[in-house]
Amino acid sequence: MQYVLLLSSDQQLAEQLQPFCPEQWQLKSYSSVAAYLGQHESEGEEDLLIMDQAMLQDLTMAEIRNLTLLLPMAVRIMLVPDCQDEIVLQYLQQFHSFSSRQLSGTGFRALLQRVQALQWLTFDPALRRQLFSLQDLPLVPKIASEVKSMLDDPDADIDALSRIIEQDTTLTSRLLQLANSPYMGFSKDTSSVSVAISRMGLNLLYGLVVALTLEPEATSRCSAERGQQILAQSLQQARLARKFCALAGGDHEQQEEVVICSMFTGFGHLVLECNGYPSRQWHEAAPEEEPEARLVAAFILTLWGFSNRFTDPLMATQLQDLPEQGSLVADSLLLAAWLPQTGANILGQRLWTQLQKSSYWSMWAQACTLVVSD
Repeated sequence: MQYVLLLSSDQQLAEQLQPFCPEQWQLKSYSSVAAYLGQHESEGEEDLLIMDQAMLQDLTMAEIRNLTLLLPMAVRIMLVPDCQDEIVLQYLQQFHSFSSRQLSGTGFRALLQRVQALQWLTFDPALRRQLFSLQDLPLVPKIASEVKSMLDDPDADIDALSRIIEQDTTLTSRLLQLANSPYMGFSKDTSSVSVAISRMGLNLLYGLVVALTLEPEATSRCSAERGQQILAQSLQQARLARKFCALAGGDHEQQEEVVICSMFTGFGHLVLECNGYPSRQWHEAAPEEEPEARLVAAFILTLWGFSNRFTDPLMATQLQDLPEQGSLVADSLLLAAWLPQTGANILGQRLWTQLQKSSYWSMWAQACTLVVSD
């Protein structure tokens, strides 16, 4: 059995959501935080916390932290009026995501599906606990949410999408820079957002919008300047990974996935640094007590509702091996991280020997030549 904890003074909300609870889920509702805490003194078993922001107004930040510590393995969602930024920013360290107070049955089901998807990710228990304890998680930017809503419409219009994106001058410039760069491999330059969207494809657009607009919060331990450096490194890795994927015979869809996964690996590095972990090179394996950036990215993308099209390759890189019969996208991500770092002294003798014996060796040599020529 899995459990949803609803903390809301609106008892009608519990009644509205109950019919949307699958058989394997149980909805527990309390009209006050005190009522819940009166029955729970140790860690709770809940998998999902949904809490109305209005219930926090009489609590101190210390009391809110204590509440979330009782639910260390729960996805924590705050209901706010119209997702107002000035409210949301106060609670970034205690909640994983935010939703409108007008939570529908469909939206509730989507939250349950995200929790289930997180449980399907093959993390060991210690790593899972580390990932749930991460704070300073960036918000999905408002413009990305608007783009997502439009893309959910089967009749999505490119011109309408362009008008939304053009409202954000920083995103517009970054998107055009990406479209006109070697990363995407297009033969002609463009100054038109609509043409850039047409070339990149709608399947790629949402992931790129999220990746290009994510930045550290002003209160985090990672500066905006460092955030820009990580974005630049992400673009460099995306270029290398796409190039290697193409050399290895990857189709257009696989090359798209490589670009997005590379961008979000950078996002994983950003989250780790914002949470006080040391800066690491992309080819550098993290010590056992520290999460890998790719796994952080897989965790948060799942939390945000991205499909396993992007999270599966990120998860497949955790063994730091080349399965050969496995995912070309995952292997391309690893090989791109290794490309500028050739030699057994960098990769370690085992990986270096494995690479030399693999079917990737000739493509590796060719890719190294291209990197040097660039």
